[in-house]
Order: sequence, then structure tokens, then C-alpha cells
Amino acid sequence: MEESLGIVERVVRAGCAKGCSWYVVGSVYVRPDRVFSRLVKALEDEGALLHYVDEVERRIVFKIGFRGLAKLAGLIALSSRAVSLELKASCRIASWAEALECIMDKYRVFKRDRESGTVVAYGVVGGRIVEAEVKGSRLHLKIGRRFGGSLRSAPPQGLFRLSLEEVLELMGHGGG
Repeated sequence: MEESLGIVERVVRAGCAKGCSWYVVGSVYVRPDRVFSRLVKALEDEGALLHYVDEVERRIVFKIGFRGLAKLAGLIALSSRAVSLELKASCRIASWAEALECIMDKYRVFKRDRESGTVVAYGVVGGRIVEAEVKGSRLHLKIGRRFGGSLRSAPPQGLFRLSLEEVLELMGHGGG
């Protein structure tokens, strides 16, 4: 899909952001009829970093790479009653202004702290909202949903919560 290539490929090919590592941060509520420990073990086996595991709520919060998520997509879909994912990247950059200019169609800086070197901007890439946070020479991107609004104010964080199908599509694995 061209939109998918417009985001991931655009960042990779832009040349202004180097050594990007793409990953997914997810929150999954496991169905009562499914085996909770099986999903936890599968995530661990794929190298996921488990941030939060609650057997009572049957909730798992994790960080995993593209390949691991692609391998576990079927198990996550079958065993989960609710899934919320964030697609993120971390890249090296020389200049934050140059990086934002070559990656995004349009953007607006919302926070700039000269003391810490932190810059937070929101922009649009291929019709999707993107959050960019720069800390020193690192650019952290968070890819969101389709966005047709204005950048006059910071968009709600709910726009950055994606379904499993959306993330798989953006990763180039189709919708499921």
C-alpha cells in the first residue's frame, strides 16, 4: 500500500534520519477463555520487553520489534479481547529541523526547550498524524491514525493508538 510506504519507507529513505529502529509498544487484555501464560511466554520467546503483566486484570504491556509482532499476530488476535498498539521509531539525526522537513509533509513545533535540547512537534506524513520528539541527536517518532485536522493544537493521544491490523498494514504485512 502506498500510504504504508509513505511513512516507513519515507523515513528509511529520507537520508536525514539514520539507523532507525522500529518497534511496537502494545497493551493487550487477554480473553478469559484463553491461556494467559501462553501469550506471556510467546512474547518472551520473541524477545519482547514486558513492562507490565497482571494476571488478575489479564493485561500485558510490552515492547516488541516488527518481526516478533508479525510472528505473534495470530496468537495475539486469537487470545485478546482488546489490543492497543503504538508504532514507534528511534533514529539518529544531525539536525532536527532538517529531519522534520525531509520526513513530514507539514509540521508544527509545540515545545522547544533549549536547555535540555528537547523538541516536540506534530506533523503529517502520507495522511497520518506523526509525533516527533527530539532529544539531542535522537529522533523518536510515533505514527498515528489518518488525520485530516489542523495542527493548531496538539492532537489527542488517542490518535496514536492503533489496532493490530493497522500496525501490520503499516509494517507491510497486509491487514491481518
